[in-house]
Amino acid sequence: MAIYEDYFNNSSLNEAWTEDLNSGGSISEGTDYLQINAADSSTITNSSCDPNGVYQTVTGNFDVKTEVTTHTAGTDVDNQVGMLVWIDATHYIYISGSDMYGYHNGGISGSGGSSQAPQPSYYRIARTNSTVTGYISTNGTDWTEKVSKDIGDAEIRIYLITGYNSSGGGADFVANFDCFINYATDFESSSSSLSSSSSSLSSSSSSSSFSSSSSSFSSSSSFSSLGWSIQEYTSNTWTTR
Repeated sequence: MAIYEDYFNNSSLNEAWTEDLNSGGSISEGTDYLQINAADSSTITNSSCDPNGVYQTVTGNFDVKTEVTTHTAGTDVDNQVGMLVWIDATHYIYISGSDMYGYHNGGISGSGGSSQAPQPSYYRIARTNSTVTGYISTNGTDWTEKVSKDIGDAEIRIYLITGYNSSGGGADFVANFDCFINYATDFESSSSSLSSSSSSLSSSSSSSSFSSSSSSFSSSSSFSSLGWSIQEYTSNTWTTR
């Protein structure tokens, strides 16, 4: 079950998103897509992260996916399109292109793969407790794990990003994102809480509290002060109490 879905079919960006664009970068929302434009020299590397795109702050365990339908870089290996997990400028993880990944964790960093992205291409990031894992797919069904890191309990941003470095000038890079879907993975704990509330609702304390008021309601003294009486029927006889 998805807890957030955006198919980018409004005339403006949903308020759940925040823009974070480099100089020359821009976004626009068309019919069922979000277009992100990256100016030249705006790629993310395993030593430098200045995102160009939009982000949401995501908490708890999650599984988010996006599809990139088209982009304008052709077969240029310097194009960059995908998703970024951002904690701060020296702690981040990204996946992009056909099989590219990178990360920077304080003084430790790494990267691999090629940035050239097929059209369409699919990206997925999942968090289970302190572990964040990035996947890439060419069909949205079969996922290949590219990077997995322990980030502790850090609060994170999930970006949809584009980046471009034409090695000396050239056209900007434009990519269209078709959707963003966040699947919750915390249902077990929620369910457990619900049972716990249910159990509390049927606890004896509520019952005893109800009996106690019932007992007080049937007290003869409060009725006699009104000139009323309570009668009890036992053994075929009515008796005034």
